[in-house]
Order: sequence, then C-alpha cells, then structure tokens
Amino acid sequence: MGAGDRRRTLLGKKRNRTLKGKRIVLLSLVVAALAACGTTPGANSRVILPPAPSGIVEDSASLATATGSLSGTLQLPARRFPVPVVLIIAGSGPTDRNGNSPAFSGPNNSLEMLADGLAANGIASLRYDKRGIGASRAAGSGGEASLRFTHYVSDASGWIQKLGADPRFSTITVAGHSEGSLIGMIAARESNADGYVSIAGSGRSAPVIIAEQLSAQLPPPMVEQVVAMMAKIERGEKVDSVPPMLAGLLRPSVQPYLTSWFAFDPVKEIARLTIPALVLQGTTDLQVKVTDANLLAAAKPGAKLVVIEGMNHVLKAVSGPVGAQLSSYSDPKLPIVPQLVREIVTYVNDLRVRDSLGGIDKLKHFLLAGFVEGVTFAGLQAAGANRNSSLAGAGASAAVVSIGREHHGRKTTGLFSFGDLVWDALGASAAMLVLTRVH
Repeated sequence: MGAGDRRRTLLGKKRNRTLKGKRIVLLSLVVAALAACGTTPGANSRVILPPAPSGIVEDSASLATATGSLSGTLQLPARRFPVPVVLIIAGSGPTDRNGNSPAFSGPNNSLEMLADGLAANGIASLRYDKRGIGASRAAGSGGEASLRFTHYVSDASGWIQKLGADPRFSTITVAGHSEGSLIGMIAARESNADGYVSIAGSGRSAPVIIAEQLSAQLPPPMVEQVVAMMAKIERGEKVDSVPPMLAGLLRPSVQPYLTSWFAFDPVKEIARLTIPALVLQGTTDLQVKVTDANLLAAAKPGAKLVVIEGMNHVLKAVSGPVGAQLSSYSDPKLPIVPQLVREIVTYVNDLRVRDSLGGIDKLKHFLLAGFVEGVTFAGLQAAGANRNSSLAGAGASAAVVSIGREHHGRKTTGLFSFGDLVWDALGASAAMLVLTRVH
C-alpha cells in the first residue's frame, strides 16, 4: 500500500468517526426532543387555553344538581390564562349571589363589588344563588322542609369541582361570607380547594350566636325559652308549639334545616383544614364579633387574622348602632372597604398550586425519565459510543427532558412542579442503576 492509499484510509477512518459522532449527538437530541414534545406536565398544559379577554368579562354559569340547576356568575379578568379563581359563597337566609336580600328595602351589592375588585386585580371569581334563591329557585322546589345545611355544602363542593376541571384556573380559593364561611370551610376541605377565606364568619356554633343576637331584642325569659327549644332541635327533636313571635326562626318546617346546621362547630371544622386560611373581620359588625374571628384563627394553625377597622357586616365602612347601620344594607352606591379586597388579592396571589408527592401523574414522570434514559443509552450504544459515554449521554438526556418539560409548563401554564423533578430524578436514578449493571 502506497503512502497515498494509507492517507486515504486514515482520512476515511477519521471521516467515519466524525460522522459516527455526529450521528450520536443527533440521535441524543432527537430522543430528547421527542420525549419533551410528547409529554407535558399536568392536564392544563395539554389543553390549548383561550386568549386573554380584552376586558373584564361576566359569563353565566350553571351547576346541575339532583333537584335542579344552580345559577351563577363567572367573572373573568383581562389577564392571560390560567388565573386564580375565588368561589364566593353568600350568607344566610335569602341572600343572593350579589349579597342582597329581600328582607331589606334595596340592594347593597357587597359581593358583586367584591367580585369586581378581584377582577380588577387579575383574579377570576364565581358567585352563585344558593338553591331556592333567585335564579336557583327551582333547585329548592322541595321547599324548606326538605332543605338541609349539607345541601349547601354539597352545592359549594360541586362548584369547586367544576372550577377545578377548568384549565383556565390555576388555584381555587373559597371565600365564604357570614354563614357562607362555615359552608365554605367544609366544602373547601371536602373538595380539595387551594385556599380558604372567612369573611365575617362565626367562630361559635349557630345556637350560641342566635341566643346572643336575640338577647339584645327579647326579654330574658323568652331568650331562655328559645335556648331550650334550640337544644331540642339540636338533638333532632321536633318542637311543635312555637310562639308566633318566634315562628320566623323556629317554625316546624325549618327545624330539620336547623338540626343539620347546629351539628357543625366552626372551630372544629376550620381546625380540620390543611390549606392556608385567611380570617377577615370588621370591627363595626353588629352580627359577628371580632371574638369570633379570634376563635377561628386560633383553631387553625398558621391562619392569618386581619381585623378591618370600621367594616360592618355587609363589608361597608359604617359604624354605630343598628339604626345607623341599617341604611348600608340597602345602599348600592356605598362601596365596600378597599382593605377587604387588598387582603384577599394578596392572599390569593401568594397561594401556590399544591404539588402532590404521589399519584398517577408522578408515576408517569418516574417511568418516562427511566424510558428516556434507557432509550438514549441504547441509541448511543448502537451508534458506537463507548459504555461510559453512553451512560453520561443517557443521564444528560433525561435531565434535559425533565428540565425542558418543566420550563415548558412554566411558560405555558405558569406552573413549575418541584415534585415532578423529584420523581424524574428518581426514575432516572433507577434506570441508571439498572444500566450500570447490564453488560
């Protein structure tokens, strides 16, 4: 073989090694790209989200129940999805989604104003008429004799689940006002909401609050009579003889509802929550006291308590006795206290999407990381890379895919899962352990 032949042979071998190296790199990149594009973290990132509304939008919402449909208002901010959403639950009696009651001469629109304030700060909200009230009247067709407090809880849970299935929303916070506070804290736990806010919520059981409120209006002997009747109702006993003056509160047809309501203690229920909680209470509230807020906050470790100076029960800046405050219950021009909105906005924006440590999704991460590492290793070996280079390339490929998927998730949904990275690392480590022992 002449010098020229040897030179061509050497050049040919060098060219083959170069081409082989390029094929190795190309194969690694293809495997990583395919794996990164083929899977994405979480359900939201697999869904094409609608564009951000050009302005604040109000849409009608409905929830099917066994007795009829509930009607609500979904308010969306002019912000790119996904966005946080707050489920607003109204208080007791015939109070509607906007915080208004036919018991007063006009609307106060307190809950509608709260929704407006949230939307102005980039937070969506859903408020609804409870069953038997307003546009949800048909769902209460069985009458008050068939109504139970647990129906309200089930309804709120249904709304939470519906919001949770909507990829437009990143976190779900339940905000309950007055009696809605107790409904909300139970539903938030049962349906795995991300956050909970109590607004003017009682920290004592309903019989205690009712007796306290009546003591300011009735003579002591009659209050004692009411307390004795409520004790029977709490035990599930029916009270047939109710004085006309008390019929509005304790009439026989409403007693089954009261029995179901009296069974819940707000302090015990809030203590069962495992999610962050915010407790808000006004100092001029004539129906619920700051003492109640203190009880709720003390029962929930880590709960944030905010006492808002000068805020009354309908969230307006009004002070004085009942006569002085009554007009605020039917004044739609009087705004709600700005601090209320600020506190909820700050709380909601500080929430993080809860990242579960287990489940099917995490198993998928574990298996995918191992699959990517194994396929990459096999591809590199088939391309002629030595064992150590193949192992190093496989580990690097799995890392690139893992970080790339989370970066894609952060970019498209605003979410980044540390838990996913942990399971990716575990899957890659398990695969590496197998590969190092296979010859």
